[in-house]
Amino acid sequence: MQFSTTILAFSLSLLLVQTSTGEDWLRFRGPNGSGISSSNKKTVTSFGDEENLVWKTKLPGPGASSPVVVGDKVFVTCYSGYGETNDKVGKMENLKRHVVCVDRKTGNILWNKIVDPYLPEDKYEGMGVPQHGYASSTPVSDGQHLFVFFGKSGVIAYDLDGNELWKKSVGTSSNEKKWGSAASPILFDGILIVNASDEDQAIYGLDASSGKELWKTKTKSLANVWNTPVIASPESNPQLVVSVPDEVWALNPRNGKLKWYVTKGVDAPSVSTSIVMDGENVIAMGGRSLNAVAVKTGGKADVTDNHVVWEGRAISAITTPVSYQGHLYAVNRGIANCIDAATGQAIYKERIQSSQDSLAARPQDSQPGDGVLRIPLPGERRSHGVGNYSSPVIADGKIYQFTKSGKCYVLAAKPDYELLATNRFESDKSNFHSTPAFCEGQMFVRSNNYLYCIGETAE
Repeated sequence: MQFSTTILAFSLSLLLVQTSTGEDWLRFRGPNGSGISSSNKKTVTSFGDEENLVWKTKLPGPGASSPVVVGDKVFVTCYSGYGETNDKVGKMENLKRHVVCVDRKTGNILWNKIVDPYLPEDKYEGMGVPQHGYASSTPVSDGQHLFVFFGKSGVIAYDLDGNELWKKSVGTSSNEKKWGSAASPILFDGILIVNASDEDQAIYGLDASSGKELWKTKTKSLANVWNTPVIASPESNPQLVVSVPDEVWALNPRNGKLKWYVTKGVDAPSVSTSIVMDGENVIAMGGRSLNAVAVKTGGKADVTDNHVVWEGRAISAITTPVSYQGHLYAVNRGIANCIDAATGQAIYKERIQSSQDSLAARPQDSQPGDGVLRIPLPGERRSHGVGNYSSPVIADGKIYQFTKSGKCYVLAAKPDYELLATNRFESDKSNFHSTPAFCEGQMFVRSNNYLYCIGETAE
């Protein structure tokens, strides 16, 4: 009876809630995970505390997840009570998760759902969790519902008014690294796909209407996989592609069965960078080895001999590059990179220099990933070398790349290096791990302190 009631509530919400538009940003990295805005509206190049800031909203806690935009609402996840900062760790039993809904026009918080966690969580210690926290997975929406993944605390479905529809556990384990959860859920044809590598060494396919498990692919090879899968060839031959250590896999998104694989991939024990799609090819890269491989999609079983298009040097270790008009772009440790997507050949590699990159800048300017040598302050714990978590996004022919310390480089999305602007919210001293979202010419990005709406404002 409870199952039937859940299905009825989900079906009614389909009829009653119709707020989504074609330009909505419904998941991590936007339309099909491409990182490219579908809008043809102009976006601003320069912004800051006093320039092109539509609104900013104080959040109930930090997080590395990105915002998603559904119609007139913006959604983001946070955590509080434990591990908010290095000098305010607190007690694990006080940990809470938050799902926050913000009015897109005003920035007012419409609702804030507090989720009690499954405990024990991975501790706030070492080189993993302190880098990104306990709200790192970006929600996904079908335009009428919101699906949130909180790692060991499970997957939760809400309607857009914040009513919980169902909740499902996808494992409560930890791998040996204890780095926490990071991969974001995606949707395909009514199936919610969750990479629960840290929780269960598995990828789940759940019925989006009920949370019922439709399929589960479990293997030890998924133990250190923090990237978000993508759907390649979504119409003709849908393939759920994921990068795993030393290999690239394509699963059938309807049943989780392996369709094809190559025995060349990221030469590293763990993979954080998501697959990049470029036409009929998919590109895997990252890891400490910084290698890359491009693979033609399709085929059956082992297609290594016939489907590997090129092998080369990666332009990103953790974040996901963006593919645009035959080129791949990424900013890695202060270096702007562009490579030919068809061949892997380097087009440019330029160190970003701007008026804000100076010894006079505040200490946060020199966080790993900003391309500036960082000297630890007295008594400060030395960084483990983790740089940016924010991936580049393209809108209006411009690349937007946030750094951990809050700078946003804006570059021309073309194979000739051109830095258009370097922006920062000087009043916000917290970390920026979020990948920005775009909708109708506005950019939405969160820091550990605030959610921002950036766009043209009246003088």
